[in-house]
Amino acid sequence: MEPPYSSNRRGWVLRLTQSDPIELDPYPVPNLTPRDTGDYSELNLKSTMDSLEEAIIDHYSDLNADVLRTYRWVDISYHAIQNNTDVLGDSRDAIYLKSDPFALEEDPDDFAIVFGPIHSLTGKAIYSSFVVYSNDLVKDLLPYESRILYGFLSINSERSAETKLGLPGSAERFLPDDPNAKYFYVWKVSKSNPDNEDYCLLVPEPTLKRITYDELMIGFRAYVNPTTGVGPSYEEILMDKVIHFRPKK
Repeated sequence: MEPPYSSNRRGWVLRLTQSDPIELDPYPVPNLTPRDTGDYSELNLKSTMDSLEEAIIDHYSDLNADVLRTYRWVDISYHAIQNNTDVLGDSRDAIYLKSDPFALEEDPDDFAIVFGPIHSLTGKAIYSSFVVYSNDLVKDLLPYESRILYGFLSINSERSAETKLGLPGSAERFLPDDPNAKYFYVWKVSKSNPDNEDYCLLVPEPTLKRITYDELMIGFRAYVNPTTGVGPSYEEILMDKVIHFRPKK
């Protein structure tokens, strides 16, 4: 619905206030399971990831390549509490990363390549995924800046290589002679797929005025290190990455 929301249903909100003062009795701080294991083996695969990035850029050498920045999306729990930071309801069972935003045109030569380690295969998680999010600005709320972080497409580590619908098996085509390529994935995000490529996510046509898919970003998650039973350590993983390709002008 668009403002002024004249046809929306109306209701009442009642606030109940206790008359007697309440004595605060906060919960004690629990003993949190550390995320760190001291196992940095996934970082030893950085040379393979660097080679994969070079191979991807070389494969699309006729296009401009913009390597986007990846960074931590939400703060660690007690840092967030001390800084009064919104962590979007996320908890300690995963790592949360996101890319810089980018915009895709209808041109089939304008697309993003998402790639990185399959953390479940390196032993750092039991499940990992990337999600395509809209980063649309809610224009009817301006001048207050508010964005619709709507995750509408996702690929995860659970699908087998045979299905060509998951992360496994999607990177070997770029590094056919590297045995470590099996620990990585490469997927395209595009508004068109005229050649019916495998490992390509299609951004749909918008169906709502507020969600236009004009601006996108990629979110990354890796859930539960099997050694600790909590989310992996940010210090012990390789970060997934995004490259935005566009026609040269």
